[in-house]
Amino acid sequence: MSADQYVQQIYDNIKAAYEANQIDGGSVVNITINTMELVEVLPNLSGPDKKALVIRVVKMLIDNSELDPTLKGSLDMIVQLTLPTIIDAIVAATKNGFDLNTFKTRLAKWCSCCKHTQ
Repeated sequence: MSADQYVQQIYDNIKAAYEANQIDGGSVVNITINTMELVEVLPNLSGPDKKALVIRVVKMLIDNSELDPTLKGSLDMIVQLTLPTIIDAIVAATKNGFDLNTFKTRLAKWCSCCKHTQ
């Protein structure tokens, strides 16, 4: 399967899980984690390729949403500036025994803006 096919398949899965009105600054982290969970099992992709795929899916979800253009711009900025670092931190944490599947729950306890869970 090509990278574009992976992107479309994962995008469709994530889009089905999130309504347009559930996308905001706080949900971007949860969307990223859910996307990472789907991407981590893909064969024949390097770590950097998986990271790029996650970012591409999240950006696609925002860009194709019916959100206000101003909010889209803000979310795109969040994705550009923070998502690569967030992904790296999650990967580093999971390599050190941190369970990605419980990360969302812990993050929600630490950060009130991340209360949206899927």
